[in-house]
Amino acid sequence: MGLNGHNTLFPSDHSVWNKKFYNKLMKYMAKWIPSLLLLLTILGMPFSAFARVTIGDPAPIITGKLMDGTVFTSKDWQGRVILIHFWASWCEPCKEELPLLKSFYEKNHHLGLEVLTISMDKPADTDLSKKMMQMFPFTNSLKNEVQIESFGRIWRIPTTFVINRQGIVVKDGLKGNPQIDENLINQVVRPLLENVKDTKN
Repeated sequence: MGLNGHNTLFPSDHSVWNKKFYNKLMKYMAKWIPSLLLLLTILGMPFSAFARVTIGDPAPIITGKLMDGTVFTSKDWQGRVILIHFWASWCEPCKEELPLLKSFYEKNHHLGLEVLTISMDKPADTDLSKKMMQMFPFTNSLKNEVQIESFGRIWRIPTTFVINRQGIVVKDGLKGNPQIDENLINQVVRPLLENVKDTKN
């Protein structure tokens, strides 16, 4: 209340609270309220909806089911070098990479190398994915059967993340060259396996 007992928050004096002021207020609200609502929506979402692992971060634990129905957790691979490889049956570069991964895996699995391939195929192509993976010796799963949210939106394939023996991401598949080739193997993966005793179970 003002000194004379009048409401000073919404004064009746048309020189202050008039149509021109009201119109300016409405324009201001129309401009900023949608942005404010969007901000409040974002703040209400879990941090995991936006965060994803990248180089230098501890790798998330992956759990779920494999293509053969086996329950899986990457905790069992602690102390090993891990490649998380995202692919699809329709992806031609993927078809070129898989034989290279197979050869490298077979030669280095006893040194502590593990490979988990995750098919990004649609459910309608699940049978084709499973049939293709029968030719390969490493661990295989489907995108809807394992928890991979922490890797972010896999917007390109093939994509490969490399995790060292300490459980740290050393190659972010969503940055730089997404493909697995001899250069990546020799520069990133092979050094992680060197000078380590045979770890074959």
